[in-house]
Amino acid sequence: MTRRTPVIPLVVSVLTVVLVTVALLDAPRASASVRVGTGAGSVTQAYLVDAQPGAPVRLIGPAGAVMGTGRVDRLGSFLIRDLTPGPGYRFEVSGRAGNTFAVRAQQPPDKALYRSQRFGAGYHYVRMRDGIELAVMVRLPVGKTMADGPFPTVIEYSGYQAAAPGDVVVGAIGKQLKKPDPLAPVPGVILGGAIGPAAGFATVIVQMRGSGCSGGAFDLFDYPTIYDGYDIVETVAAQPWVAGHRVGLVGISFSGISQLAVAGTRPPSLAAIAPMSITYDLYSTGFPGGIFNTGFANSWITERQKEARPAPTGGQPYARELVRRGDARCLANQRLRLQTQDLRRLIEQNPTRTTSLLEHRSPSYWASKIAVPVLLTGTLQDEQVGP
Repeated sequence: MTRRTPVIPLVVSVLTVVLVTVALLDAPRASASVRVGTGAGSVTQAYLVDAQPGAPVRLIGPAGAVMGTGRVDRLGSFLIRDLTPGPGYRFEVSGRAGNTFAVRAQQPPDKALYRSQRFGAGYHYVRMRDGIELAVMVRLPVGKTMADGPFPTVIEYSGYQAAAPGDVVVGAIGKQLKKPDPLAPVPGVILGGAIGPAAGFATVIVQMRGSGCSGGAFDLFDYPTIYDGYDIVETVAAQPWVAGHRVGLVGISFSGISQLAVAGTRPPSLAAIAPMSITYDLYSTGFPGGIFNTGFANSWITERQKEARPAPTGGQPYARELVRRGDARCLANQRLRLQTQDLRRLIEQNPTRTTSLLEHRSPSYWASKIAVPVLLTGTLQDEQVGP
């Protein structure tokens, strides 16, 4: 008589072995497939790029505390604001630890950052202290070449379509004729785009982070944007074609407001500033008399949020056009755009003056810190930005 092995226990044993084997083989493979990405520190901020879209992420602080949590966005990025500067930060993606980095304070970086970057006339990308690139357009005095330098030089720093490489005057004419040029800067940068070069100045028009082809996430005059201005001043001043290795700041409205904050950081190579048509306080512009400004302030915020969307599906026309033409750096610089500060949410959450939010974003905070000559042009009552 043949002895038979019980079927059910045998099947159970085999399945158990198979499941355990699969689990052991598959677990490390699944974990290894999750992209952790690269973390870096800005001034009071931390950002993550090239991580696994949709994966859970958390930021671990120097003492091991969880400083923020969320999910990696569809572009592979994540960002945390309002952090205490210092070393020892890291992101964890799906439980896997990434690189360790420092959140930056307001102290200047090594001057090698400025001396190591060289560029001339035309369109370029310039690296900031936190690794973010800003798009810049260098325009020489009319009729001059690089061989005619060095030149007196001014910088215009704006979040509008500023660093677009087209001609500002031709672009303005095309707009009037209903034939807009996507590569033309907005007329608001006419000082740097046309008047400066016509007056004999080399001009460097700089695109704020989170707009156009610049990297980073847009956030209205937060610390990274302000200290980008410091880095730009020092990098431009280090160029061999800049007379005396000193520069000025010029601009109206957006590029007027930015001047006070940048000058307040006291970059050593800044000679003077000439802001036009500015506000002194963001809250009074957005909430005159404590009532939300549904006119200019509302439309302006709506436009800024729209222009901060990632190209090529959104954003400023020149960024969409350059990406369409194959500008890989402009495309790579869109990675943090989904981490743009939600300005409307900030307004809803702060209907009254919140000092921690608004103080350093307002020109009045930086004005007393300015140590260079200032030529301020404005009106006692501006219908757009207030008194």
